[in-house]
Amino acid sequence: MGIKDLVLDPGSRTLKETHQNLVYIRRASLKKKLRPYGYPIITFPAEETTDDMMETVHAAVYTIKYGGIVVLRDLSPEKAYALYVLRQNIYTDPQRPMQVEQGFYPINGADENSPVLITTNFSLTYFIVSSEVEGSKVRPGSASSTPTGSRR
Repeated sequence: MGIKDLVLDPGSRTLKETHQNLVYIRRASLKKKLRPYGYPIITFPAEETTDDMMETVHAAVYTIKYGGIVVLRDLSPEKAYALYVLRQNIYTDPQRPMQVEQGFYPINGADENSPVLITTNFSLTYFIVSSEVEGSKVRPGSASSTPTGSRR
């Protein structure tokens, strides 16, 4: 019919059936060379459960197993962070951990009088520490820059 922009709906609304259908559709597309099954697949965790935590679990399963589009009831920061981190880590090589480039990274307008924090170059550690420091709003030269208010 000439339609090229399609999305497949597996039609199921339970975790087990949706997972099975996702695997079947993707395998049919790749192993059996059935081109009509090669389009993105949409999933609806919001229709499978009313529990927010289980909705996130369902979304995680579909993110890992071939769900191209995941429809959620809402996208709270907790759900978003968990799903984004999961998605970013799917194709990383566990033999080569994600790293940040070694160096000095000033945060919150740091200057020569600011406290120095040292972390590993493992990206998760760096991003956790830097986000905590940024969130603390500690500024150079402020009395709250060190626990005692004085430099050591």
